[in-house]
Amino acid sequence: MAPSPTITNDLTFIRVLYGDNEVLLTNPECNIKCFLDFIRISANQCLLTDTIDLVDTRGRLQNLAEISEGAAVTTVYANTHLSSTNRAEYILLKIEYDEEGRVQHIPLLKKACVTYPLILDGLDVPSWVEGAAQRSSSRKLNRLKLATKLSMSVSHENKQRGKTPKGGRTQRQTSESSTGGGGRSRTDKNRRSGVITVK
Repeated sequence: MAPSPTITNDLTFIRVLYGDNEVLLTNPECNIKCFLDFIRISANQCLLTDTIDLVDTRGRLQNLAEISEGAAVTTVYANTHLSSTNRAEYILLKIEYDEEGRVQHIPLLKKACVTYPLILDGLDVPSWVEGAAQRSSSRKLNRLKLATKLSMSVSHENKQRGKTPKGGRTQRQTSESSTGGGGRSRTDKNRRSGVITVK
């Protein structure tokens, strides 16, 4: 028989954000299934058959929906998976799947992606959700700027490696002028003046 979960006297409540800036104050010291059912009914933002979950304001999905499907769900309490900080805030989500079977997280708080943009870093939010498309475009633009900057840096480094010494003459040209190149120049001058030097 599984041990009973410990219930503390100091109750910790969490704030579930949903709808048009509405807040549901709830006690997570109950099994996860009952906890999610209570939120689903109280918030009245989805059907009873919809899959819901919570995400904190930093974009960390709590995965309560996945845990609630386990065999031992009645012995797993929600407060063991949520923050112990009193009045911690979470955003209510609905989980759906697109035509290709990819998961989609739909915030049930209006303008959630605008007010809490960090949630987009940890969730797969469809582009039609307000604020999601703008954030996605911004991230793509930042990646493009970074790639351009790196490309320019590499190009500049390559130019620096192939740069000739000061004065525009390469080391090979300097070497030739100080040895054999200079001798050929004097011989050609003597020939033009009609002087033949016998060695």
